[in-house]
Amino acid sequence: MPRSIWAKIARREFLTQPRPKEAVKEEKITMNWEAISAIGEVIGALGVIFSLVYLATQIRSQNSESKLAAVHDILVGFRESLHAFGSGDLAEIFAKANEDYDSLTNAEVLKLLSAIVPMFRLWEEAFIQNERGRLEDRIWEGINSQCSAYFSYAAFSKVWELRGIHFDSRFQEHADKTFRLAIEAR
Repeated sequence: MPRSIWAKIARREFLTQPRPKEAVKEEKITMNWEAISAIGEVIGALGVIFSLVYLATQIRSQNSESKLAAVHDILVGFRESLHAFGSGDLAEIFAKANEDYDSLTNAEVLKLLSAIVPMFRLWEEAFIQNERGRLEDRIWEGINSQCSAYFSYAAFSKVWELRGIHFDSRFQEHADKTFRLAIEAR
């Protein structure tokens, strides 16, 4: 709609200027359509604004749900990994590796690696999620503290020594520092 029409509507010029009767009749019809058109544009603009507000609310809600799902997945993974160490066979291998890692058979090494490396992956995932702001600091601190306690065992240190190079470089720095502190605390 031309700008001049908006100005006329705002100043209500179409109501205050005297006109000949024929022109008034034609303009009255024209002005009614122009006024209806202007009102329609205003209503359309308001609809767009309300839609954008609704969309922003939905995105915020979805982000919260996504963060909760990430935390849930990580914690479920840790519980499942820890449960694996409770089985008789793996518990014995873990105890044996803590005493003398070099005495493990190839099959025992494979079982130990297949149990510990996924725990490192979960720890790495939690680290990255925390860096990206998807995992709250208080949750990360609990996970990191728990991992630090578990990883003070010699078996974990040895597996990290063998497989640590395959992880994210920033996580490697964090894990190396954690292992140094755990070894110093022993």
